[in-house]
Amino acid sequence: IDIEYGNYEVGYRHLELIDSSRIYSRIIDFGRKEFRPVSISVWEPADVSTASSSVTVKDYLMVHQAEEEWPHLPFEYFFDWFSIPPTTHNKAQIDYNTQAKLYYTPVKTEQPIIIYNASFRSPSTENFILCEYLASHGYTVLAIPSKGYDNINFQGGTIKDAMAQSLDLN
Repeated sequence: IDIEYGNYEVGYRHLELIDSSRIYSRIIDFGRKEFRPVSISVWEPADVSTASSSVTVKDYLMVHQAEEEWPHLPFEYFFDWFSIPPTTHNKAQIDYNTQAKLYYTPVKTEQPIIIYNASFRSPSTENFILCEYLASHGYTVLAIPSKGYDNINFQGGTIKDAMAQSLDLN
């Protein structure tokens, strides 16, 4: 697939914010309560003249690993842990450079900000190619992962699940 990127270079950053108005329990902390972490991936038009490196597919997978609350899982177990076939092809893709760059200066444009809500139990980086494409056309894209109300797990289509998503987007 040949994608026609726009006239802007693309910058990417990942933010970890805390929502101190809500309580949350990470799955690996066995019920210990803390303020709710809110993860946000940001793609934006950028001046990359000072950029030091490209974002790789592995960088996006590491964000996925952190958002799934397994930040200390050794990467060699990533494919098995997240049920991705560890084929030679899949393993070769992790070193692929994407269009996004790290360490950049944002560029202001007249385009609006797009808020992308990831699908059920998905990371903020699930559609990174789409987000990079939009940023190359002047849009800033904010993506939030999909998490349940009390912890990462959903209760199954409840009002609490919908409320968690809408509050994360606020």
